[in-house]
Amino acid sequence: MAKPSSREELKQYCLRKLGKPVLEVNVDDDQIEDLIDDAVQLYHERHGEGIDRVFLKHKLTKEERTAMVGVAQTTTVTDTFGGISSADYTEQANYLPLPDTIIGVNKIFKMDSSTLSAGMFNIKYQLFLNDLYYYGAIDLLNYSQTKSYLETIDY
Repeated sequence: MAKPSSREELKQYCLRKLGKPVLEVNVDDDQIEDLIDDAVQLYHERHGEGIDRVFLKHKLTKEERTAMVGVAQTTTVTDTFGGISSADYTEQANYLPLPDTIIGVNKIFKMDSSTLSAGMFNIKYQLFLNDLYYYGAIDLLNYSQTKSYLETIDY
Protein backbone atom coordinates (compact mmCIF):
# COMPACT_ATOMS: atom_id res chain seq x y z
CA MET A 1 0.00 0.00 0.00
CA ALA A 2 1.42 3.34 -1.01
CA LYS A 3 1.81 6.01 1.66
CA PRO A 4 2.81 9.24 -0.07
CA SER A 5 4.55 11.61 2.32
CA SER A 6 4.56 14.72 0.16
CA ARG A 7 2.23 16.45 -2.26
CA GLU A 8 4.42 15.53 -5.24
CA GLU A 9 4.43 11.85 -4.23
CA LEU A 10 0.64 11.97 -3.95
CA LYS A 11 0.43 13.49 -7.43
CA GLN A 12 2.68 10.78 -8.89
CA TYR A 13 0.71 8.07 -7.07
CA CYS A 14 -2.55 9.39 -8.55
CA LEU A 15 -1.08 9.43 -12.04
CA ARG A 16 0.16 5.84 -11.60
CA LYS A 17 -3.34 4.78 -10.49
CA LEU A 18 -4.63 6.31 -13.72
CA GLY A 19 -2.13 4.16 -15.65
CA LYS A 20 0.62 6.68 -16.39
CA PRO A 21 3.49 4.45 -17.48
CA VAL A 22 1.29 2.50 -19.88
CA LEU A 23 -1.29 5.14 -20.79
CA GLU A 24 -0.80 8.76 -21.71
CA VAL A 25 -2.71 10.73 -19.07
CA ASN A 26 -3.75 14.09 -20.52
CA VAL A 27 -4.25 16.07 -17.33
CA ASP A 28 -2.85 19.51 -16.57
CA ASP A 29 -0.88 20.05 -13.36
CA ASP A 30 -3.39 22.68 -12.25
CA GLN A 31 -6.20 20.14 -12.57
CA ILE A 32 -4.28 17.67 -10.42
CA GLU A 33 -3.58 20.35 -7.81
CA ASP A 34 -7.26 21.34 -7.71
CA LEU A 35 -8.38 17.75 -7.24
CA ILE A 36 -5.82 17.15 -4.50
CA ASP A 37 -7.09 20.30 -2.74
CA ASP A 38 -10.68 19.04 -3.06
CA ALA A 39 -9.72 15.62 -1.68
CA VAL A 40 -7.88 17.12 1.28
CA GLN A 41 -10.80 19.44 2.01
CA LEU A 42 -13.26 16.53 1.90
CA TYR A 43 -10.99 14.55 4.21
CA HIS A 44 -10.80 17.41 6.71
CA GLU A 45 -14.59 17.78 6.69
CA ARG A 46 -15.41 14.11 7.15
CA HIS A 47 -12.52 12.27 8.81
CA GLY A 48 -13.24 13.23 12.41
CA GLU A 49 -15.76 10.76 13.69
CA GLY A 50 -16.39 8.42 10.80
CA ILE A 51 -18.93 10.77 9.25
CA ASP A 52 -21.07 9.41 6.42
CA ARG A 53 -23.29 11.46 4.16
CA VAL A 54 -26.76 9.93 4.34
CA PHE A 55 -30.32 10.96 3.59
CA LEU A 56 -32.75 10.71 6.49
CA LYS A 57 -36.48 11.29 6.53
CA HIS A 58 -38.71 12.57 9.28
CA LYS A 59 -42.43 13.18 9.18
CA LEU A 60 -43.60 15.99 11.43
CA THR A 61 -46.29 14.99 13.88
CA LYS A 62 -49.12 17.25 14.97
CA GLU A 63 -47.39 17.84 18.32
CA GLU A 64 -44.15 18.88 16.57
CA ARG A 65 -46.02 21.25 14.27
CA THR A 66 -47.70 23.00 17.19
CA ALA A 67 -44.44 23.12 19.16
CA MET A 68 -42.58 24.62 16.20
CA VAL A 69 -44.88 27.63 16.01
CA GLY A 70 -42.28 29.13 18.31
CA VAL A 71 -42.26 31.14 21.46
CA ALA A 72 -40.65 34.52 20.94
CA GLN A 73 -38.19 35.56 23.59
CA THR A 74 -36.85 39.11 23.55
CA THR A 75 -33.45 39.76 25.06
CA THR A 76 -31.86 43.15 25.66
CA VAL A 77 -28.10 43.46 25.50
CA THR A 78 -26.54 46.53 27.06
CA ASP A 79 -23.09 47.47 25.86
CA THR A 80 -21.47 50.60 24.51
CA PHE A 81 -19.84 50.01 21.17
CA GLY A 82 -19.70 52.50 18.33
CA GLY A 83 -22.43 54.71 19.75
CA ILE A 84 -24.97 51.90 20.33
CA SER A 85 -25.68 51.40 24.01
CA SER A 86 -28.33 48.66 23.90
CA ALA A 87 -29.87 46.31 21.39
CA ASP A 88 -32.89 44.02 21.44
CA TYR A 89 -33.05 40.74 19.60
CA THR A 90 -35.70 38.08 19.43
CA GLU A 91 -35.23 34.32 19.51
CA GLN A 92 -37.74 31.69 18.55
CA ALA A 93 -37.74 28.12 19.73
CA ASN A 94 -39.02 26.63 16.47
CA TYR A 95 -36.46 23.94 15.79
CA LEU A 96 -36.52 20.19 15.47
CA PRO A 97 -34.34 18.41 18.04
CA LEU A 98 -31.91 16.00 16.40
CA PRO A 99 -30.30 12.92 17.93
CA ASP A 100 -26.67 13.18 19.03
CA THR A 101 -25.58 10.91 16.18
CA ILE A 102 -26.45 13.59 13.62
CA ILE A 103 -23.62 16.10 13.45
CA GLY A 104 -25.01 18.45 10.81
CA VAL A 105 -27.69 18.99 8.20
CA ASN A 106 -26.72 20.21 4.73
CA LYS A 107 -30.13 20.57 3.13
CA ILE A 108 -33.78 19.93 3.85
CA PHE A 109 -35.90 18.64 1.01
CA LYS A 110 -39.58 19.52 0.99
CA MET A 111 -41.48 16.36 0.19
CA ASP A 112 -45.10 17.47 0.01
CA SER A 113 -46.62 19.59 -2.71
CA SER A 114 -49.22 21.33 -0.59
CA THR A 115 -48.02 24.74 -1.79
CA LEU A 116 -48.97 23.88 -5.36
CA SER A 117 -52.50 23.04 -6.42
CA ALA A 118 -53.45 19.38 -6.55
CA GLY A 119 -55.03 17.22 -9.17
CA MET A 120 -55.19 17.97 -12.87
CA PHE A 121 -54.25 21.61 -12.36
CA ASN A 122 -51.04 20.74 -10.56
CA ILE A 123 -47.98 22.20 -12.30
CA LYS A 124 -46.13 18.90 -11.93
CA TYR A 125 -48.96 17.06 -13.62
CA GLN A 126 -49.05 19.53 -16.50
CA LEU A 127 -45.29 19.53 -17.08
CA PHE A 128 -44.98 15.76 -17.05
CA LEU A 129 -48.15 15.31 -19.11
CA ASN A 130 -46.49 17.26 -21.91
CA ASP A 131 -43.35 15.13 -21.59
CA LEU A 132 -45.23 11.83 -21.66
CA TYR A 133 -46.65 12.74 -25.06
CA TYR A 134 -43.13 12.23 -26.39
CA TYR A 135 -42.44 9.17 -24.24
CA GLY A 136 -39.55 7.28 -25.75
CA ALA A 137 -38.41 10.25 -27.81
CA ILE A 138 -37.10 12.29 -24.87
CA ASP A 139 -33.96 11.65 -22.90
CA LEU A 140 -33.20 11.94 -19.22
CA LEU A 141 -31.83 15.46 -19.65
CA ASN A 142 -35.30 16.91 -20.21
CA TYR A 143 -36.66 14.97 -17.23
CA SER A 144 -33.77 16.16 -15.04
CA GLN A 145 -34.23 19.78 -16.09
CA THR A 146 -37.96 19.62 -15.36
CA LYS A 147 -37.32 18.13 -11.91
CA SER A 148 -34.73 20.85 -11.21
CA TYR A 149 -37.17 23.52 -12.26
CA LEU A 150 -39.85 22.09 -9.99
CA GLU A 151 -37.41 22.06 -7.07
CA THR A 152 -36.73 25.76 -7.55
CA ILE A 153 -40.47 26.44 -7.57
CA ASP A 154 -41.02 24.33 -4.44
CA TYR A 155 -38.15 26.02 -2.61
